[in-house]
Amino acid sequence: MEGNSWLRRLGKEEFFRQTLSCLAWGWGIKQCGVVRGSPVVEQGYPYNDYWSICDNGGEFHAHKLNSTEPGEAAPYSTFNNVGPGTTAYRLACIMRGEKINWDDFVCDDIVADALQSEISG
Repeated sequence: MEGNSWLRRLGKEEFFRQTLSCLAWGWGIKQCGVVRGSPVVEQGYPYNDYWSICDNGGEFHAHKLNSTEPGEAAPYSTFNNVGPGTTAYRLACIMRGEKINWDDFVCDDIVADALQSEISG
C-alpha cells in the first residue's frame, strides 16, 4: 500500500470494490457470489468460466474454479499509478488467457469519474 496513491486515497476495500466494478463495467465479468470470503466472478460467453479473486496483499490473485492450473496475479501495490481500471484490465487479461501489456495503463481517473457518476445516479 505504501507506493500506490490510489490505495492511500481510496483505501483497500474501496479499491477492491472499484476493481470489481471495472471488471463488470468494462469487460462484462460480474460478481456472482462469494467463496471463503473471496468474490467469485462469472466470465460470460464465449468463456463461461467462474473465477475466485482474492487479495494476497499487494496483488489480486485470480484462480479459475474447478481447475488444477495455478492462478495468476495482477499486482497493484508495486506500481505507483495503478488504479482500479488498470488492475481490472490486468485481471481481465488473465481470465481471457491474453498476455498482459504491463505498459498499458487504463485511464484510471476517467474510470473513477464514470464509476462515481454511476453510483451517484
